[in-house]
Amino acid sequence: AVDCETGCDPSASQTLAFAAEVTPQALARALTVRDVTTAGRERVVAPAATPKPARFDRNQWLSIEDAGFAPQPPATAWQLRLDPSLTAADGQTLGYTWSITIRNGRERAFVSFGDGHGVWETGGGSQLPFHARNFATVQQWIQRLSPAELMPRVRALDEKGFNQTPAGNGVTRRLTPAPDAVQSHGFDIASVLSTQGTGLAWVAVKPGQTIAGSTAIDTDPRSTIVQATNLGITVKDSPQGTLIFVTRLDTAAPVPGAKVTIVNLDNKDVWSGTT
Repeated sequence: AVDCETGCDPSASQTLAFAAEVTPQALARALTVRDVTTAGRERVVAPAATPKPARFDRNQWLSIEDAGFAPQPPATAWQLRLDPSLTAADGQTLGYTWSITIRNGRERAFVSFGDGHGVWETGGGSQLPFHARNFATVQQWIQRLSPAELMPRVRALDEKGFNQTPAGNGVTRRLTPAPDAVQSHGFDIASVLSTQGTGLAWVAVKPGQTIAGSTAIDTDPRSTIVQATNLGITVKDSPQGTLIFVTRLDTAAPVPGAKVTIVNLDNKDVWSGTT
């Protein structure tokens, strides 16, 4: 038996379930794989490597990767055939030809800003990248934040798993995805930045329509808070005091006259000073 036959997730390893324990080497000797995606252009799929060792030398659940084959690509149909000579670890033989066709769907679709919040260096321009796979459309939001709004917004997003969006319906955007590829897309944040290209932005992207054959990992929006700046902060903290350096991100030159404020979780200023 197998986990899936039609519309299968290419990222999920296909497991063959046997009535008795089988070694990867025995499976490799008995397994034949053919690519039957296109009628009239069928071909034999050759193993990509030597069989992998099983978790316990023998197993009742093995994959085609255990037998040395590469993972089946998205949007393909592979015919698996087991020869009657397949012999289990206890000496039993299969005794008949077993065959099945596995039809993979597209990779599952997702959008992502990566991990948490970030600093976007002004030298990189106003196009903030986000990543997407197999989405034809997304919904976009952007909102300017003041320094006073930063801590409350960070805490609110953290409590909601970064799934909140700014108010309103957002803007629908059509992407041009290459099927099954993870691609970077630019989100223009210039509208909320100063004339120097600096500022704080709350940005959100919500999955929309997937390409044919793909399903979404989930449909929750993804939010992030980004500071567009050319200033970097280095902090040395101890029970006796705190030392703060402000430098340029592009040249590492020290920055005099920079106002620095330490804010606690209740959004109260607990210290302020100038470099």
